[in-house]
Amino acid sequence: MSDKVHTEKTKYTLIEKKDSNKHLSEDLAKHSKKLTEILKKLECKLNCNGVSIFLYDEENNTLELYVKTEKTKVVEREYDLNLYKNIRARVIENKDGLRINVIKDNINNKYTELRNYYVFSYAITYDDEFLGIINIYGDKKYYISEYIQDCFFDKIALMVKNRKLSLELSREVEKRIEIENELEMFLQTSTDLGGIIIKKNDCVKLVKSSKRWKQVLDWDEKELNDMRLNNLIHPDDLEKFNLEIDKALKTGFGENLIIRHKCKNNQYKIIEWNWRYLSKGKIIVFIGKDKTEQLKLIEDKKKLEEIVDLEKFRTEYFTNMSHDLKTPLNIILTSVQVMLANFENEDLSEHYKKMVRHLNGVKQNSYRLLRLVNNIIDITKIDRGYYKLKLGNYNIVSVIEDITLSVVDYMNNKKRKIIFDTTEEEILVACDPEKIERIILNLLSNALKYTNENGVIEINIETDEEKKNVIVHVKNDGELIPKEDCDKIFYRFKQSEKLLERRCEGSGIGLALVKSLIELHGGCIWVNTELAKGAEFIFLIPIKTVGNECEDNIQSKNISSKIEKCTIEFSEIYSI
Repeated sequence: MSDKVHTEKTKYTLIEKKDSNKHLSEDLAKHSKKLTEILKKLECKLNCNGVSIFLYDEENNTLELYVKTEKTKVVEREYDLNLYKNIRARVIENKDGLRINVIKDNINNKYTELRNYYVFSYAITYDDEFLGIINIYGDKKYYISEYIQDCFFDKIALMVKNRKLSLELSREVEKRIEIENELEMFLQTSTDLGGIIIKKNDCVKLVKSSKRWKQVLDWDEKELNDMRLNNLIHPDDLEKFNLEIDKALKTGFGENLIIRHKCKNNQYKIIEWNWRYLSKGKIIVFIGKDKTEQLKLIEDKKKLEEIVDLEKFRTEYFTNMSHDLKTPLNIILTSVQVMLANFENEDLSEHYKKMVRHLNGVKQNSYRLLRLVNNIIDITKIDRGYYKLKLGNYNIVSVIEDITLSVVDYMNNKKRKIIFDTTEEEILVACDPEKIERIILNLLSNALKYTNENGVIEINIETDEEKKNVIVHVKNDGELIPKEDCDKIFYRFKQSEKLLERRCEGSGIGLALVKSLIELHGGCIWVNTELAKGAEFIFLIPIKTVGNECEDNIQSKNISSKIEKCTIEFSEIYSI
């Protein structure tokens, strides 16, 4: 098939070239005939022994005989004359004609068979461009009047210039035909999607296309030519496509552009484009490869790798969780066994302090198990969409300040300093205060675990410039979180290797729950990666209210409930 196409295109090229050359030959013949007639009239007017025109070949710096009258005795086999720069300048400057013997001395060539006549050369110029010379042959110097200059010389110069322009145009047309045919042949034999496009204003038109378009997208050439190429681009990729087209018009090329193209069945295929801009033809030639299957395989491979990684982290997570469940259970069991052994002793007073310590251990680890179970249940509900917030309009500054004050004594006992600061005294926000408390306690628990003795934990509340969001900072001067782990720590089964070293107890599910609770409030959380030391968690919640007003009665809640919440959230912290 490709051989047939190649043969047909070759024939087409030869025929088109032949027709073009035929028309050019006919035009040049007419031009030569007309110039000869003008030269005959000039010969008659001057009563000279002949007139000829030599045209200047700029590329070879020679003069070539173009036309002559019958009386002119030029030796045709020796009519190519080398023209030195200084001689050319003298011919142009000498308006009265330059005698040929001046030229003969420089060309080492017999210019005419005449021995007893003069030959005067006159420059043919148009807009100061040297085009050739007119030679007048005779036995005397001929006067070139203004009439002869206007009626003959100027007319000849205009005709010679038009001939030169016609030749240049013909060569350009011939080159264009060759390029177009080569492109056409390439497009039809290419195994890729290929084509030629032009852009006018915001409209991109496909003027040539390969047969591969039909195989890949099911559009035939006529259908493609009747529509704008913009209409075949996925709406989300259209802006990128137009930007790359404009870039190609400036730089001359474009590469590796991935675009989704519309098929005839309204589905989309992914095509990678490379193109070049041909400024002379004002066209863009492009080649495209169908990357749909390849990218699908890459995507499938990526998903498979993610599943493998997920299973790996899941295994590590459940290993950690089994440890978290087993440790408090072992402590509870051991404490109960010790107390039972002491109860067998009649004098319990000596073992009172020991039993109190063990009972506190039982209590703390019971809270720890409760926290772990609560976190698992809550995050499972969130994943399944069953978790609901009890929204009301509360002063979030008071909510966070109260829960912070409730842990001050605990922090002091652990030799940590906690600082609360705010730029606003009241920010009314639609929120669930219990969930906000849980978020803050979780972040404080995390800060406490990774802050060294005598360290400082800071809580700061502010709003953005537009007063659209409340922003909360929880910062400590402890260990720095590696930048590569700043996103991982908010996701289950994807924890930082440093966090898995188990410096402190914890399943790692807490921050995932914090992120989910904040997102349920319409906010987001991130880690400040610009710190040189310590860690700073920042979260924001939109400042908006709900229709059903709720009194800000958070202060009236039983303080013991907050203490219990603190005890539960800090239950995984032993002596640090």
